[in-house]
Amino acid sequence: MRRHLAAIALGLAAAVAMLTPEATAAPAHESRALPKLVAGSYSGIKPRDVYFSGDAGNIVTKIKWNRWTHARAVGHGTSNLQGCLPNCAQGTETPVATSITFSRPRGGHFTKVVEVRAGETLVAHYGRPFWPEGARR
Repeated sequence: MRRHLAAIALGLAAAVAMLTPEATAAPAHESRALPKLVAGSYSGIKPRDVYFSGDAGNIVTKIKWNRWTHARAVGHGTSNLQGCLPNCAQGTETPVATSITFSRPRGGHFTKVVEVRAGETLVAHYGRPFWPEGARR
């Protein structure tokens, strides 16, 4: 009888040890928050629109995000190319397919962006010129 009770006690001790916080915590890759886009007053994930300029010269709209992971975010939307004839305010706008990739997460947010539209590539880094000025969910 004592052997039987000792075996039960040993089994219970092992079960309790498996339920400690260390044993039940999610793996590190699951518990980390996804990196955000920080642009102007916007701080979040998967914005619908991203503003590269304050004068509507480069706004990517209707973005559909194919991926938003701990390493990168990849989305596709539309932006308008300004004709600027006779000037940018009165010129025509031509919608073009645009892709955006955010990468190099540091401190909980992305620090690099690559925008491709109409065969041209824009590369910008957080805190430097050409980084998005804002975004909207």
